[in-house]
Amino acid sequence: MADIAEMTDTELNSYRDVLKEQGWQEQACDYWVSPYGIRMTLGQAASVVIAAKGMEQRQEHDFEIHLREAEEKAWESLARYKFQMFGYWAAIWVHLNRIGGFRKPNPWADLVKEARER
Repeated sequence: MADIAEMTDTELNSYRDVLKEQGWQEQACDYWVSPYGIRMTLGQAASVVIAAKGMEQRQEHDFEIHLREAEEKAWESLARYKFQMFGYWAAIWVHLNRIGGFRKPNPWADLVKEARER
């Protein structure tokens, strides 16, 4: 749990702002009530925010791993003349790039340009 005694005023205020944005309601004596009716101290609520941020970072990391894996498998499929599998893995890559919010350029853009020029 986050120790409220060790937090600076700036950290406390940033957690207060985040909690308010997420629908928590402040009560007397630094108690907070979640949107689901759970009552916690500010330190406990801050711990929830910290844990949620950690989960988001792990999820983003997992998306990156799957994105790299999909690109590798697409290239491997293309190299082995497995065009249907290439399309499958390329579509997975595009989907993960979109939902992960990475906005990475398509690794097959040059290949598409070459095909259009023929």
